[in-house]
Amino acid sequence: MPIKITMPALSPTMEHGKIAQWMVKVNDPVKSGDILAEIETDKAIVELEAIDDGIIGKIIHNAGSDQIAVNEPIAVILLEGETAENIADDDIANIEPTLPADSQTQQETNPTPTD
Repeated sequence: MPIKITMPALSPTMEHGKIAQWMVKVNDPVKSGDILAEIETDKAIVELEAIDDGIIGKIIHNAGSDQIAVNEPIAVILLEGETAENIADDDIANIEPTLPADSQTQQETNPTPTD
């Protein structure tokens, strides 16, 4: 199953981010730990690392895209045997995002407050 890469929450108050630069392009192979993009917030530029091995199947937001909501899909990594033709835009919403363990822990321990 493809891996959905989402805009990370780089701080507890971050709501939107900007892709300053993609370090990969579609069809590039990536390994866990490779730098995929630079994400710009109002305070810093942070490198976004791949958390799994695969091939960049789709880049949803180009560099310079501004005000991308946290957890919004920004790219898709394909696993062995998968092709980009298998992924329609509607299907991306149904792919479960894969997050680094520390992001999952942070989200679970610091739930978003609701009014």
